[in-house]
Amino acid sequence: MYLIINSILSLFFVYIFKRNVNWLFFILIELVFFLVYVFKSVLAYFLGLNTHYVYITIRTSISDANYIDTLELITYSHFVIIFSLLFSSLLFLNSKTAGIPKRYITNGLANRMLIIITLWIIFSSFVMYIFGVGVMGTIGVRLPFKISGLLYYSRIVLLPILFLYIFEKAISSLNHRLFRNAMLIFIFLAISEILVRTTKGPFFKLILVSIFLYILTSLSISNLGFKVNKKYVLVSLVVAVLLFPIIEVYRNLVVNGIGVASIFEIVATQDNSLILLGLERFFHRLVGFTQLSGLVAMGFHPNDISQMFDYGSVARFYTETYLGYTTEGHLSSPSFLGTALIIGGNFYWFFIFIYMFIITALWRLSSSFSNLSLSIKCLLGYEIFNTLMAGTIVLTFTRISLYFIVAFLLEYYISKRVH
Repeated sequence: MYLIINSILSLFFVYIFKRNVNWLFFILIELVFFLVYVFKSVLAYFLGLNTHYVYITIRTSISDANYIDTLELITYSHFVIIFSLLFSSLLFLNSKTAGIPKRYITNGLANRMLIIITLWIIFSSFVMYIFGVGVMGTIGVRLPFKISGLLYYSRIVLLPILFLYIFEKAISSLNHRLFRNAMLIFIFLAISEILVRTTKGPFFKLILVSIFLYILTSLSISNLGFKVNKKYVLVSLVVAVLLFPIIEVYRNLVVNGIGVASIFEIVATQDNSLILLGLERFFHRLVGFTQLSGLVAMGFHPNDISQMFDYGSVARFYTETYLGYTTEGHLSSPSFLGTALIIGGNFYWFFIFIYMFIITALWRLSSSFSNLSLSIKCLLGYEIFNTLMAGTIVLTFTRISLYFIVAFLLEYYISKRVH
């Protein structure tokens, strides 16, 4: 019954909004919520509530009663999300499709920017690899003069904004060559992120923000002549899923120091094929329902927010307090609804309302950029996806703040050079 109610709510919410740049905002929230909480709850029930992953990661047992309680909580949260979005949209959003500039930088400047970006990727990758900056699963490395932060955030904030702006120019002007060159360099950035930082997310971020940009551009420009081959998108998604177990093996080699022979032995003992193994890793990477049901099984209670500041983030508080892990470099995410429970307890609905209110306001604020509006909206879309799934609020709003600061500075530079 709970699953049917959530499905009806999603379908209703999808069809009540007009198709404009704000449409993606609502659709994205609904699709992510449905995927990581509703759909995943169905799969979890048929695959088994207490998998090996649950035992070794969440360290609890999920009963059928916990499953029902979790579905009930998801349904109530769904109502809160829809009400929050409807209320916030009345205050901040309208049918105006602002954000697509009529003028762009020249092709020559765009190509020069791509050359500089490529050189920066090579340089920053070399420095980060040598000193171990930003490697997932390890203690953070601090270089003097805040160089670590400059290298790290330039790659996850500045470069994606520039790539998306160049994509937008290429799509709007039907410049397939510029689009192809920018995409190849963006893929080069994603590969370097995997090799340098042993992270699993770069390809998914690349695919998601590129899809978001194409949709937003299509909604902003009538009769858009630029077409994308859907086969390439599908193949890219499959490759990204298959990379999950491969990157996990690579991370064990780099971070944990496991020998190559041991890695081959682990892989050889796997009963599943690479595709099934990739799907399994991807399934667990979509945090959502699994972590939420684990919290329900453990018994949640409201916590003093000052404690979160002592730990530095909700993820660290959850990892050390609820899961009992104290290993440096390892953090687990409690999911968005899990974060709401940890902070608010039975008043979790208020946390959900505040988040939806703020993220709607930020979506509206992004329209104030005359050149980089769609770029910022795409990155906001990715952060919404990431937050609703994982619930890493502190890291999300840190990145969002940097997106807006960098976009504000770039706006001045770009506005002086458009033609």
